[in-house]
Amino acid sequence: MSFDLSCRNIRLDGSTLYAACRRVNGSYVTSSLELDTIIGNINGVLKWGHKNFSLSAKNVRLEDHVLKADLRTLSGSYIAGELQLGSNISNIGGMLKIVNVNNHPIAQGSDSSDSD
Repeated sequence: MSFDLSCRNIRLDGSTLYAACRRVNGSYVTSSLELDTIIGNINGVLKWGHKNFSLSAKNVRLEDHVLKADLRTLSGSYIAGELQLGSNISNIGGMLKIVNVNNHPIAQGSDSSDSD
């Protein structure tokens, strides 16, 4: 399930995604996920499974749960690109996690709380 359905206060700071995510007990905890570790810029296209998209991007922003940026191509020009984050990021137990196509966790963000 897409993280935006059970998280609030979703924001982007640099290349880090932050959200207050609901836990099983109904409480919310702030979680973060560094997008540069899982998203890359491949010739002007944002791609899952690559790294460091922000090194070749400008005007990086979050609109709803869509990552948008102007991305450098191999020729050096910039083109608009976007990536639907909800397709591969879920809230699992109050933590932002990357899931593959079968919805199994493959990477996780951090939880800024010490307890449930």
